[in-house]
Amino acid sequence: MTFTMVGKQTKSYSVEIANSTGDVSYEFPALPDSQPVSSVAVD
Repeated sequence: MTFTMVGKQTKSYSVEIANSTGDVSYEFPALPDSQPVSSVAVD
């Protein structure tokens, strides 16, 4: 699974779902803020 959101870092997780019956739920930590992109002046 890959989670993306504007202003946040993209995070990917691998999830293995075993043979099970019934509902399965997963929780993931909140996406961290993305790092600001520094600009570089080019002449």
